[in-house]
Amino acid sequence: MSADAGWGTNLGTKAWNLDVQAYKKIAKLPQDIQDKFISDMAQNVHNKKVIENLTNKIINQNFKIFKVEEPAITWILPSVLKYLKENQNLKVQSPVISFEARQVKHSLGKTKIEKQKLTTNQFLQIYDVLNGNYNELFYDTKISAIIYVKMLTKGEIVDGRDCIAIPVNINSKRTDRPVNYIGTTKRINYDNILKDKRYIKIE
Repeated sequence: MSADAGWGTNLGTKAWNLDVQAYKKIAKLPQDIQDKFISDMAQNVHNKKVIENLTNKIINQNFKIFKVEEPAITWILPSVLKYLKENQNLKVQSPVISFEARQVKHSLGKTKIEKQKLTTNQFLQIYDVLNGNYNELFYDTKISAIIYVKMLTKGEIVDGRDCIAIPVNINSKRTDRPVNYIGTTKRINYDNILKDKRYIKIE
């Protein structure tokens, strides 16, 4: 026996719950009103400060995570939601993008291969990149994720790895966690994205 979907997790305890509830209230409104609301919520600059504080806290405690924290960082932009629906037949549980504390360790910690690892300043660009400050956007058909690509400056390139890839894993099914999660962010070679058929360019 197991709990029905949505009852195995106390959604009210999650930091992203208020964003999810806000989306539910506007989900049946006309599309233009939804799009305006989603765009405004994506530009919540207070969320940028949240990720900065969480990142710095985890770095200062030597990447030890004592409590699982999952704040909302931003929302998927309307143009990307439209692509998912029309081209991948995916309807998200919500457009909310959540950030897990463990991703700081995965992206910046000692377990990450040095040439993939980001600097703290590069990692803290996540909010701005997800809100439109990216160079290109891809859909990863293997893991169902949007890949936000930000090109690096010449001085930031390591071993030919010339861009930052931020994966946002799309949740179209799990009602117990109705948000989309940032995956491990790392430095990669842009040409490898272009050569791999699993990636479809969105824009």
